[in-house]
Amino acid sequence: MIGSKAMDVETKIVSDRKTSGEGPTCDCLCDTFFQFVLGIRIKTVANSQIINVEKLLDYMPSIDDNTHSMLGPLVACDRGYGKKSILFLLASKNSKVITNASQIGSEHPIVGSTVVEPYIDKIEKSNMANSQESVSELQSIYGVSDGNVESFRESIEPFMMSDNPTQLLGLELKVAQHTEKQTLYAVGYHDTLVKKVEQKLLRFFVYGFPNVDYLFNTWVCIPKGGPLPPLKQLFNRSVGRDDNNTLIVEGVLAEHVYALTCSQRTAEWFLFCSFHLTATTASRILNSTAEVEEGRLLRLLLGSWFNRTGSTKPMRIGTKNEDAILAMFKNHSNATDIFSCGLLESKHIPWLAVSPNAIAVVKNPNGEKCLQQ
Repeated sequence: MIGSKAMDVETKIVSDRKTSGEGPTCDCLCDTFFQFVLGIRIKTVANSQIINVEKLLDYMPSIDDNTHSMLGPLVACDRGYGKKSILFLLASKNSKVITNASQIGSEHPIVGSTVVEPYIDKIEKSNMANSQESVSELQSIYGVSDGNVESFRESIEPFMMSDNPTQLLGLELKVAQHTEKQTLYAVGYHDTLVKKVEQKLLRFFVYGFPNVDYLFNTWVCIPKGGPLPPLKQLFNRSVGRDDNNTLIVEGVLAEHVYALTCSQRTAEWFLFCSFHLTATTASRILNSTAEVEEGRLLRLLLGSWFNRTGSTKPMRIGTKNEDAILAMFKNHSNATDIFSCGLLESKHIPWLAVSPNAIAVVKNPNGEKCLQQ
């Protein structure tokens, strides 16, 4: 979907994302693997959004039924297409779909508490302030009256997720399955790892996958792009263990540490870094110019674990140079192997943990191999 701020187009579809700054002027289908446009169709006042999408899809090759396969074709949509009607259209074309739910008109069953509570308050106030005729009219519009508000609360409770910014909660995932289309799932994800806001409720649809447990019970890690080829990963049981150096390094480390994660900057990595003293946390304390008494120490630790600020300039410079330094080290004559790893917790001091950029096997002056962080 191509967004535009143009004011002279015939029609726009609003998804309540940015005020006066959105509204697609056409529907566009792209191949993200080969990175080219498959088809594009301009919107006009003659066609609704769903009709325009349907006519665009009619030009695409037909797709065989693949409901028993985890493979695609997978259609990943912008939020403006996250409506059940469009989802069913894509499903009728045998596509697998993952899309964010549109803020308006999605029919997504999972809702935030900041939406439900004001809605109920509005109905209750209207019921008290208006006549019986007005109450009947409101009930026909909203489906909720003063007499069945509590019943409504009970029915909506399983589908409600807290997104109140004053109530900081942890990560949460809720999944609802369609009663007729068994491979259609509505997902709500309470994200507390966003830097810009304290928390965020993400809602999306998933359709067409025979094994959703694989999707929902698997942590996703997107490796950083860069010139350095992917490093061997330690303590990752999902890859082959036939490399002798990997097994040796893991055996040596296992004598001293527990591997809490096998990757960095994933959801569980952020969670486990909390309430551990790492190099990043320790640097805030050691670089403090004031005397670190117990109260200040606690504030420094909590600030490090739960801060919402972005990377500092030295951190950005260090991150930018990581690949170049590792590549130089990897090509050193004394470096025989280099590995990536996640968060490692000390077996002897449980609150102490480390997330090294890499762990290398190097030769000492005598030609013997040893580990080096």
